[in-house]
Amino acid sequence: MRHALSRLLLGAVLLSASVALARDVKEFTGTASAAAKKKGGGAEVNGWNGSDAPADVKGPPWMAIGLGVIVLLVATPFALRMYRDTSDEVTGARNAGRRGSQDDEA
Repeated sequence: MRHALSRLLLGAVLLSASVALARDVKEFTGTASAAAKKKGGGAEVNGWNGSDAPADVKGPPWMAIGLGVIVLLVATPFALRMYRDTSDEVTGARNAGRRGSQDDEA
């Protein structure tokens, strides 16, 4: 059932994508392309020439970046401690049942 559902979903996505692409291709054939050539608008992309660019451009979100850095700085020592403790536990469990390990000889 799971494979059938995924195949059905994949088929629906491919079908809808092919329909959308076919619709876009039909718009650029025939009279639409002839009208575009006649108009001669090949220099501008989407009719934008840059003169109506927004004057006020916002900078990067420094507050969000700073908050993210602070969160990472606070969380890093705890994460390192948990990693070190867990790796020590795993190493101890790995050597626990072995005969002649270095822990038993000492």
